[in-house]
Amino acid sequence: MFYFESKNDIKSIIPILNSFMIYEEDSSQINEIFSAIVYLYSHYKLDKLIYPFAIIKRESPDFSILCLNKNESRGIEHTLSTINDYKVAVSELTKLPPGSKLELSYYSPFNKRTKDEIYDGLRLPSEDLMGRGYNGGRPEMEWAEIIKKVIHNKTAKLNKNHFEIFFANELLIEDDSPVETIIELEKGISYLEPHIIEYSESSYKKKFDKIHIITKNTFIYNVLSEKEIIKFSRDKIKL
Repeated sequence: MFYFESKNDIKSIIPILNSFMIYEEDSSQINEIFSAIVYLYSHYKLDKLIYPFAIIKRESPDFSILCLNKNESRGIEHTLSTINDYKVAVSELTKLPPGSKLELSYYSPFNKRTKDEIYDGLRLPSEDLMGRGYNGGRPEMEWAEIIKKVIHNKTAKLNKNHFEIFFANELLIEDDSPVETIIELEKGISYLEPHIIEYSESSYKKKFDKIHIITKNTFIYNVLSEKEIIKFSRDKIKL
């Protein structure tokens, strides 16, 4: 548990965030810690933290925040947005000679690859690229589809008996999809909007009150409504 008495206490997370590195072999807990720090930093910048509060590491959801004076709590479930086929291929790429490439367009939420097809996007340094690449809004369309699937998968978990329900329940998506580095964010959000409307009108007994996304050194606050943007560069963060 970490306790924050006032705004000044948030400054303690900045050196951590500035020096934070995530490696391929790191555990999911490292990603969770990084995302929690970005969450706190972004909420500080948006003036959406209520002091004093405590943040607690837990399971289902991954974190909770207790606002001590108001006796209100929020549960925060962290998840990565990715495609399993892509993660396997990225891991395999590290075993190939330097200069080898991975063609991102081979890994799409609309086309699940078989076990034998997972490696089709890998290219040795001497091999020519063979993929179709991306045209128009295809990266943003695929990004929106990946985020949509993550939201529905995690909402199904929210409705399981083992998942603890809080006064407010939030989903924090850390984007590591194949198209993360190439999307135009505003266009991606526009492609996501119909999926958000569909989610709002869905028949789930319980839904997340807020859904945030970390992507491209950007924190998107609550894609369900506000969609406020906080930019951050991990080596230049200041309060």
